Amino acid sequence: LPDLRELDLCCLAVAGIRHLSLNDELKRPIVDAGALLPVIRSVAWANEDLQCQCAGLIANLSENQENQITLVENSAVPALVTLARAENDEVQQDCARALANLSSNEENHTTVYRQGGLQSLVDLTTSAEDVCQRYAAMGLRFLASNPEVRVYIVKENMVAPFLALAESPLLEYQRTAATALASFTLSEENKAPLVRQGGLRQILACCLYEDLQVVRDCTFALANLADSLDLQTDIVREGGVEVLARIGAADDARVQRDVARAFASMSVSEDVKATMINQGALPTLFKLARSLDIASQRYSTLAMCNMSSSAHKVQIVDEGAIRPLMFLARFPDLE
Repeated sequence: LPDLRELDLCCLAVAGIRHLSLNDELKRPIVDAGALLPVIRSVAWANEDLQCQCAGLIANLSENQENQITLVENSAVPALVTLARAENDEVQQDCARALANLSSNEENHTTVYRQGGLQSLVDLTTSAEDVCQRYAAMGLRFLASNPEVRVYIVKENMVAPFLALAESPLLEYQRTAATALASFTLSEENKAPLVRQGGLRQILACCLYEDLQVVRDCTFALANLADSLDLQTDIVREGGVEVLARIGAADDARVQRDVARAFASMSVSEDVKATMINQGALPTLFKLARSLDIASQRYSTLAMCNMSSSAHKVQIVDEGAIRPLMFLARFPDLE
C-alpha cells in the first residue's frame, strides 16, 4: 500500500485490501505483508470514504484471533477510537465490531481500556443502529469481566455509563450492565466505591426486572455486597431486605441460592436481624429452607439459626419457624 496523501488512490488501495480481508485465509497474510501500519497511519487524515474503508478493514482483520494481539500492539485501538467519532453509521458499526473482537482476547483487555476503548464502546452504545449497539455491548461485557479492568473502572469513576445502560429499555444493554455490576462486586476493593457511585441502588432496581438473566446477575451482585459487614446498613437503608424477600420467592435455583446467601451474611449483624424479621425475610427463608437446591437450604438454615439467637425468639416462632427447622432436621444433608 503506497504511503501517499492522494485520497482517491488511498481509498482504492484500502478498499481493495478490505475486499481481500473478507477471506478468512487471507486475514493473517495481509497483516504479515505489512498492510496494517500504513492503514492505521492514514486514519489521522482520512476523509469519510477512507474512514469507511479503514474501519471495515480493521474490523475484518480483527476477526482473526492471531491478528487481535498484533492489531493492539500496532496502535489499532487509538485509530478505532478516532474513527468511532465519525458521524457515519457504517464507520461506527465497524469500529464497534473491531473493538468487540479485540476485547474478546483477554491479553488485550488492559491495553484496550487504557487506550480509550472502553469509553469509545460506551459512546457507541448511543448509536441508533442495533448491530452497532450489540457489538458495543459485547465489547463492554468482555472488558468488565477482566479482574484488573473492573478495578480500574470503579476506581476511575467509570460506573455511571453502566448504570445508564441498566436503565435503558434495550434488553441487551440491561444484560450488559447486570453482567458488569456482578463482575465489579467480585473485587473486595470495588464494593464500597461501587455503592458510593450509585451501584447498589441500581442493583436493587435490576433485581426486580423481568429478565431472568438480569435478575440472576444482580442478585449475585447483591449477595456479594452483603458479604461486607460495612455495607449491610446501606443495603437495609436502600430497601434491600424487601427486595430480597420478594425475589426469594422465585423458582430459579440460582436466584434462591444468592438470596439465601445474602440473608445468611446479613443475619450475622445484630442491628440487621430485627429489620429482617420486620420486613418480611422470615417467610422467604422458610420457603428457601424447602428449596430443591441444597446450597439454598444451607444458607437459609444458617440465617434462621443466626436470627434465632437474637431477642426476637417468640416472634420467629410465631411466624412459623418450627416446621421448616424440623424439616431441615430430618433432611439427609449432614451439613
